[in-house]
Amino acid sequence: MQQKLSICCALLPRPKVAVFDEPMVGLDPHAIRELKEVFRELKEGGTTVLISTHMIDSVEETWDVCHIMMNGAFAATRKRGESAEQSLEELFFAITEGGEGGAV
Repeated sequence: MQQKLSICCALLPRPKVAVFDEPMVGLDPHAIRELKEVFRELKEGGTTVLISTHMIDSVEETWDVCHIMMNGAFAATRKRGESAEQSLEELFFAITEGGEGGAV
């Protein structure tokens, strides 16, 4: 309940940029589906949505730009379509397990 309330409070002022840290944690499956829809609506309305998460599958459908961090620094940045054959999870493991190395 506290997670839902925090998300609602963050969206009340209709921000141009919304930052979420692990927004799916503690939510039930229905709330997660609803939150994904809220993210899509925000995006379509021109709001920049920044989501920090370890639950990669939770953003697979909605991401436009992905920044992958490793050891406290950006290890890679990708835009949707640049790695069309890879899922976000595959991209993450390729980068963090040494497949690409270095910052991009």
